[in-house]
Amino acid sequence: MDVQTQYGSYTLGTPQYRARNYYVRNDIYHSAEPDLDGQVDRVVCVSAADQTPIYLGRYDATCGYCWLGHGHSAAVHQRAITTTQHG
Repeated sequence: MDVQTQYGSYTLGTPQYRARNYYVRNDIYHSAEPDLDGQVDRVVCVSAADQTPIYLGRYDATCGYCWLGHGHSAAVHQRAITTTQHG
């Protein structure tokens, strides 16, 4: 599945189970810039069904994934900030 962003488009990979509810997928970035086209971004996902795009919003210190600099899906970002807000 391809997703369009303000920076280019991504072909979303298939989330793979890693350990303890930890899923990762490899998204392929498509760009007009030859140096960036075809770059693979490793994205942390909520589940095997997570097809939300990579989070490209502003840095949010309440999100542990933003804080660590890890690529993560929009669903992971929302869950991380909600969990932080509600303790």
